[in-house]
Amino acid sequence: MDNIEKARIRLIDYISSIGLTQAVIAKRIRLSTTVISQFLSDSYSGDNEEISVKINSFIDLQEMRTAYTKAPQFTDKIRNTRKIINTLDYVYANRCTGVVSGVSGSGKTTALKSYQKIMSGVIYIQADATKWSPCSILKLIAKSMNKECSGSSSDILDWIVDELSGTDRLIIIDEAQHLKARAFDTLRVLNDRAEVGVIYAGTPDIIKRMTIGREKEEFDQVYSRIEYTCNLSNRFNINEIAALFSEFNLNNEVLKCLCSAASQKGGLRYAVNLFKVANSAEQGNISVDALMQAMQRVGKVEQF
Repeated sequence: MDNIEKARIRLIDYISSIGLTQAVIAKRIRLSTTVISQFLSDSYSGDNEEISVKINSFIDLQEMRTAYTKAPQFTDKIRNTRKIINTLDYVYANRCTGVVSGVSGSGKTTALKSYQKIMSGVIYIQADATKWSPCSILKLIAKSMNKECSGSSSDILDWIVDELSGTDRLIIIDEAQHLKARAFDTLRVLNDRAEVGVIYAGTPDIIKRMTIGREKEEFDQVYSRIEYTCNLSNRFNINEIAALFSEFNLNNEVLKCLCSAASQKGGLRYAVNLFKVANSAEQGNISVDALMQAMQRVGKVEQF
């Protein structure tokens, strides 16, 4: 089998297994949809060898990523996750405002994104160091509703309120510690006018800014409307870690090491990263020694 035919078969199998369209795959390979379609139908008049090289390289990379990034899936058997879900359920049902607060690695984002997937009507957006103003947050919400908005913050807010009123939706703002006071106040208005639930998720700085320091007066109206608060910790027990890594058949000593890692700075994210590095090196045969070597590779000095 020559390289062209091999690439054609590999790409057909890859598209079938991944469940994405030819257009999406073409964009990732940095080829046009027309070229991909013609190549697969053996009707491309250009340099088929060159296309086959690009396709084989692309699929090689995807296979390598799969080997390197194999990680545990979402589980609701972790106490933090159950607390987050309970908070989201309450805020969603009561169309009120809630806060999910926890240090990095406590499992917030994984739980929030999973909730969005399993519950209809949930809007999830993520603030960051460049998206913290009322206008940028409103644009993110509108974009999640398949609307590219321009104009003033007031105009965008009016459009969102019109669209969401009477829909009983839930809006989750992750990494909300980045928001400025005016953005919080804008979302308060959205909660009041559209009668939708709003969740602020992020580090403990969210509550601190509302209750301590020079800004606290600016947050009075927002803080007074918070009806449900969920505070998370980075302390996990062995049963929670066993549930998280249940699909990998790890022995008890390895689970103990991962449990210890999860209780250090970085939390579950640190434990998962150690597992991924060790797993990519050992191809599934993970030992305590492999985890220790992984700890060195990720530049950590903590001991189990």
